[in-house]
Amino acid sequence: MNCDIDNPTFQTQDIYLAAFLLTVGHELLRISPVFNGPLVTFIFKRRGDMESLQTEYFSGEGLAPARKLFESFKALKSLAVARGTE
Repeated sequence: MNCDIDNPTFQTQDIYLAAFLLTVGHELLRISPVFNGPLVTFIFKRRGDMESLQTEYFSGEGLAPARKLFESFKALKSLAVARGTE
């Protein structure tokens, strides 16, 4: 995770957090492969509520529509697999 609030992007390798952020309306800018492995980094455009949403997610208090959350997860997983094998 990238917690530098001066950075215009927010980065995470946690696909579940990324799916939550995408579901609640954050803009995914790109997916970048991590060197020496199958992992990827999800890079979002930073907004002012990013840290509070991250706290809500990890505390279990974050709310998102279930169907949309699953759709976001499936889409990110497909993109991650495609990007991780390039």
